[in-house]
Amino acid sequence: MKRIIEFIVYTNIWVAIAVSSLCWFTGLLIENVDFNFIYFSFFATLLMYAYARWFSSPSREDDATSRLTDWASHNRLINIASGLIGAVGAIWFALSLNRLTLIW
Repeated sequence: MKRIIEFIVYTNIWVAIAVSSLCWFTGLLIENVDFNFIYFSFFATLLMYAYARWFSSPSREDDATSRLTDWASHNRLINIASGLIGAVGAIWFALSLNRLTLIW
């Protein structure tokens, strides 16, 4: 169970779920739920957090041995796969969105 939770947290899937949930809730409030936009938001968030992780380094010396840094260094392939899945999903769902939506 601990490994599953670490995977969800360290790959930032939980952030992508939160972003897509906020998009869904906003759609409910304005009475215009667009699931393609919700899926796009999920995958784009996954991509951007993976991208940030690819180029991040510990900001402090004590962070160099943190659990996150240790996990990221041992699971580079998972982080790359997360970014690639995010890129493919974001592009796929972006193609189905209205241009005005993408501009906004």
